[in-house]
Amino acid sequence: MFKNYYTKNAKKGKLLALVGFLALLAVFFPTTVLAANVPAFTSLVVDNTSINAGQTVNFTVSTVGASFVFASVDGTTVAGTLLGTDGAEQTNWSITITPAGSQTITLHANSSNAFEGSSTIVFPITVHGGSANVSTGNQQGSQSGHHILSIAETTAPAPQTVTLTVVTNETPNYVWISGNMGYHLGRLVSQTGTSKTWEITYRPATYVRHQVQISANHHYYLDENVITLPHQVDLIAPYIPQLIADIRRVNASPTTVDDGGRTTITVTTGRDVEYVWGEVDGRRVNARRTGSGATNRTWTFEARPDRTQNIPVFANTTNTSVGAATDSIRITVRDVRPEIIRASLDRNRIYSDEMTFIEVRTNADVEHVWARVNGARVNARRGSTSGNERNWIIDISPSFTQTVTVYANIANTENNAETRNLHITVTPRSNQH
Repeated sequence: MFKNYYTKNAKKGKLLALVGFLALLAVFFPTTVLAANVPAFTSLVVDNTSINAGQTVNFTVSTVGASFVFASVDGTTVAGTLLGTDGAEQTNWSITITPAGSQTITLHANSSNAFEGSSTIVFPITVHGGSANVSTGNQQGSQSGHHILSIAETTAPAPQTVTLTVVTNETPNYVWISGNMGYHLGRLVSQTGTSKTWEITYRPATYVRHQVQISANHHYYLDENVITLPHQVDLIAPYIPQLIADIRRVNASPTTVDDGGRTTITVTTGRDVEYVWGEVDGRRVNARRTGSGATNRTWTFEARPDRTQNIPVFANTTNTSVGAATDSIRITVRDVRPEIIRASLDRNRIYSDEMTFIEVRTNADVEHVWARVNGARVNARRGSTSGNERNWIIDISPSFTQTVTVYANIANTENNAETRNLHITVTPRSNQH
């Protein structure tokens, strides 16, 4: 990870300083590792890094081992003003500059009024409406061959963040941005023989349109080889929340039904889900939303399966099975058939003015029993139930000799009903001797 500063002096070579900063925010440097006779910066405050043409930028710095502080701006030097001392050998300075255009400002601290042997810090400064002939960094990469080919905003991975995708030629080994959010190093995501693609994600100090400086170099510091370009961030690719399709629970009541019976299936999902449905006997059955909580939603639909099966359940943020969350619930369908175990007449010979009754015993699944007498329906009375059997009584008064048909069914219809035929002889009362 890039450190917050680098120092430059005669013994350590010409390594320029790169400092992460915020406007009006002090940047402090450790001094305990520096020899007293080595000029170095120990703290810095800059009031602005993005100005309009004609406005000033004010630096307040502290140094050790330095008798001169000055800035390189617009090809000239601007001397710093000594403010006083603060602690052992630490001096405070102010430097005010009015840059003509966007550029990288270099601050120098030295024991003599010379560039040689000085410590330096560099800052990209953006000047809106400034001179067109003043560049920000080495934009053409003329000395190093570094080139920034394109800069684009791409979808941010989190709220209030920005992602920039930067394409360079093949020579840079590092890409980074700087601005009022500090410095952020890019991540190399792909490369070809002639280009490299980088991603930089950061959180701006304020989530509004703003400008950043994008730099590329063979090392992670500013020197004569760096290329730096300004870029306006318009926030055109904000974070898009990812909707999650999830099923948290599936219940059915009941889980066992008779043939032709119904069950109610309840599905609990996350709040992002907008569509829920099941597939019953291969057909889609849509659910309706019946409740919503802080973190979930409840849906129900009715199923009338024609056989025992696992009913697939789907939930999605869109009305498609692509990407849908899935679950299933097993519904058992009992093979229910009406059965007449026994049917008998109390008397099978009567006079025409007499009544008799039919005793019927069925399985417990039977819900309706009746007989057809004299061409008309006569319903039974339900009697006792014992185990899986039920008893029924049908009171009849046949007016002539006939075959009486007894019906037993789950539904109140003759379709698929179980039947028995009972013959009864009816003697007219006038024939009695």
